[in-house]
Amino acid sequence: MTTCIPAGSSLDLDLLRPGATRHTSGAGLLALVAASAALVLALTHYNQAADAERSREAQLAAHAVRTPRAGAATPADLRQRAAGPEMAAIEARINYPWQSLLSFLESQQQADVALLAVDPDRRTGLTKILAEAKDSTAMLTYLAALQKSTAFEEVVLSAHEVQARQPGTPVRFELLAHWKSPCPRAAGATRA
Repeated sequence: MTTCIPAGSSLDLDLLRPGATRHTSGAGLLALVAASAALVLALTHYNQAADAERSREAQLAAHAVRTPRAGAATPADLRQRAAGPEMAAIEARINYPWQSLLSFLESQQQADVALLAVDPDRRTGLTKILAEAKDSTAMLTYLAALQKSTAFEEVVLSAHEVQARQPGTPVRFELLAHWKSPCPRAAGATRA
């Protein structure tokens, strides 16, 4: 059977048995009060323990700042040790006498040769030079000029490739040169 509720009237739901009265038991209220008291007590105890822990951590930190152990590393020391080899390599690249090397190579520049890359290795004194020449004659002339210079102990052609798909078929080549450090200034170098 379906009952329709007229619009504007309120719905009164009473899920208790008809005639039953609502009452709360004393035991239920007592359990609720005891649980609430236990919760307050536990929160108070937790806050006291957390405060004590923070206090101990602050004391330890203050003590560590006042009395560093002998040989104890500071955070900056630890960072420096961790980055030691990498930082040393970067510092060596930065402190490399680039200006002298590039000035010298620029003084040896020829119209038919373009430098593409210069990659020196400070530890070995070996410098890789990647260049492109108009033809093999220009490449060999540039190689001979660097071999005659006083800046390098030895200059060798390590690789070359004719760029057949490029207009004019240039020759891309790589030279390995043992640089005498420090590199002579460009003014003292002779142009080939």
